[in-house]
Amino acid sequence: MTLMFKNNFLFRAFLILVALSLASCSKKEVPEPPRVYRQLLLELLSSLEKGDHKTALAKITRLRDIDKTNIFLAKLENSERNNMYITEAQEYLDQNNPDKAMKIIQDAINTHGKHKLLLDTKNEIYQLKIISNLVISMNNPTSAVKVAKDAVRFRALIKNYPPASVFNPFIQEKIALALEMEKGENSRSVSDLSSDIISMAEEKDPAVKHLISELAVESPNHPLVREYLLSLKDPSVKSKFSYITSETKEE
Repeated sequence: MTLMFKNNFLFRAFLILVALSLASCSKKEVPEPPRVYRQLLLELLSSLEKGDHKTALAKITRLRDIDKTNIFLAKLENSERNNMYITEAQEYLDQNNPDKAMKIIQDAINTHGKHKLLLDTKNEIYQLKIISNLVISMNNPTSAVKVAKDAVRFRALIKNYPPASVFNPFIQEKIALALEMEKGENSRSVSDLSSDIISMAEEKDPAVKHLISELAVESPNHPLVREYLLSLKDPSVKSKFSYITSETKEE
């Protein structure tokens, strides 16, 4: 599971800022504070290029101590803080632990506010968690109906979260499996009904008529159904259901 949201716009803007800063300082003697500032800028640039958001955030904090009114640094600080939390959440997603990833983002929102990047990430983790649960459920089906319901949920999710469309072949595969499962489930149902009908007929249980009715719904051309109908039509024909025919005739 990989998060899509990352903010690179400020990074590109920062490259321009650094270039201008270095150009303005290259032709004259630089006093100590600006040298420190420039060194921090270079270290920050290195951290950003490596994607080391935690170190970058530390450098930004030091830069802001020197230049407290720099609006750009304030925006960059928010961006890198958000990216730091997202990177940490991604590590837990890589371990298939969306709950922990969600907690990290939620804690960040509670502490630093409802930044759009964090809210978008929270929503994405939520979608990824649903996907994970659906994949697990469809890989361990309990019935054809359950697979069908999961497939419907999955397709609805894809409409709201297009990246999940990569699972379309998986969904199709599981739908085909559900159809096979349904055939098997129906077959087992018919088999169980047949066994019960034969047992009840041997015991001359009149309630067998109700099971035959159920069997007729599941399998109208089943031999037991045909035998029962024939015994009703022609009582002279010997059948395991003759006792029912006799009772009906006496009534």
